[in-house]
Amino acid sequence: MLTSIFRKFEQKTASLISVKSAQNSKTTSLHNLMGRNKQIPDRAVDLYTIGCNHVERKEWKKAKSYFYNAILLDTTYIAAYEKLGFIFSQMKKQDEAVLCYSHILPESLMKEYGTSIRSIQDASRDSNGLKYIEIYPKSRMLLRSKPKLLYTQRRKVFPSFPVLQPSAFVCSVPKGKVVGDKLFNFAVMKKDGQIIEEVSSGSYDMLVSAKKKSQIMYKDESACIIAGRRSSLTTNYFHWMFDILPRLHLQERSIANFGTVDTYYFTQLDKPYIRETLKELHFPVEKIQKLDKEFHMQFKQLVVPSHSIPLRITKKRFVEVTLPKWICTYLRKQFLNTKHIKQYSEDDRAKRFRLYISREDAKERKVRNEKQVFDHLKRFGFIKVSLERLSVREQIDLFANAEIVVGPHGAGFTNLVFCRPRTKVVELFNPDYIRPMYFQISNHLNLQYSYFMGQNIPNKKEAMNIGEDMEVDGQLLTKALSKIGL
Repeated sequence: MLTSIFRKFEQKTASLISVKSAQNSKTTSLHNLMGRNKQIPDRAVDLYTIGCNHVERKEWKKAKSYFYNAILLDTTYIAAYEKLGFIFSQMKKQDEAVLCYSHILPESLMKEYGTSIRSIQDASRDSNGLKYIEIYPKSRMLLRSKPKLLYTQRRKVFPSFPVLQPSAFVCSVPKGKVVGDKLFNFAVMKKDGQIIEEVSSGSYDMLVSAKKKSQIMYKDESACIIAGRRSSLTTNYFHWMFDILPRLHLQERSIANFGTVDTYYFTQLDKPYIRETLKELHFPVEKIQKLDKEFHMQFKQLVVPSHSIPLRITKKRFVEVTLPKWICTYLRKQFLNTKHIKQYSEDDRAKRFRLYISREDAKERKVRNEKQVFDHLKRFGFIKVSLERLSVREQIDLFANAEIVVGPHGAGFTNLVFCRPRTKVVELFNPDYIRPMYFQISNHLNLQYSYFMGQNIPNKKEAMNIGEDMEVDGQLLTKALSKIGL
């Protein structure tokens, strides 16, 4: 019943690293830099300030050590992560730079300072009662077609992504522990302190070896932890629908093996779409609790579903994402009703919507010349929609009745999962920020997917170009739409 994803648990012998030894190693590193007789600052801001002084002198190695140790004192020190990202970019190490800008420390950096425990942290499969139940076996994504490029001013390759979809599972940990911070670096541990990597996220090594941790709180209950990979992933509609809700589904599928749980812990509960979707799922609100920004807890029994979305950041600043088809199937089953599933006849096509999805209410990645673009589109019967102003049910109704969906890349395209087969999709991209997840949804559901490249508007504050706005030539866009039969 257990698949090869867990074989390494049988092949490696469990071993613990001494946190005290790791901290001594890092302290020695700072002593070497500062001199044995100098006192090491005990505040993260002081270490950060010294690191900035070394950056001004382009002393990258010294600066790295100070920023790293600032994070060791405060794992949520965002400015220190970003300074490390800057240093790695200056050192032409783009893989490491991208991770740091994403507030995740590279494993190579932690090994350099003696903190990484990833190479020896694996536990035996059923050691200390640890158990895994596979819910969905690994599979290979069936690619119906390639993404169709409608227009670009410069050659840009659509990002590749793994077609192998790993298995989805749930693990049960007797006397299991969790520790996390406000960036949702998140470590799940056995009772003896060994990290379970497959259900942890972010810089979980740092959490275990951090110099300051909150006191552990013991709870005599069975609990399920539903935590995102980092803070931005828990406040985003896409990641709520495709990462968090599917993990609830995995836990529900494991009840026959692990039983019910007393409490569900979430990292975010205050968004309207969160409350609405949980209500539609008839989720027992009396069992829900929100995790503190920093938490360190141990439970009588801890149940943790695997991450629904395999995610890897590459040196080309693409995020490799693989969306399993079972998530699409689950969401459609839960939220689409009979009216939505019924197929339209050709005579009913006029009743379907031509949607332009606006990001005018968003903080970033806007179409700067949206008025000019929409002036072209509305001649063809398009309506402009700001999804943030609608309920989840209203969004589902729109997309389930859409003939074509056009708009800039953003979380609103999550609702493609509710479209009918053969609905046309045109995603507008900033050429410096291309992501494959909405093509994957379209591929799973047999939607007719195309994409169109705009022109990016550089923003000096955006180190990774993630939040840059763009401009789109409305006339060229409407000409491009004629290629797909509009």
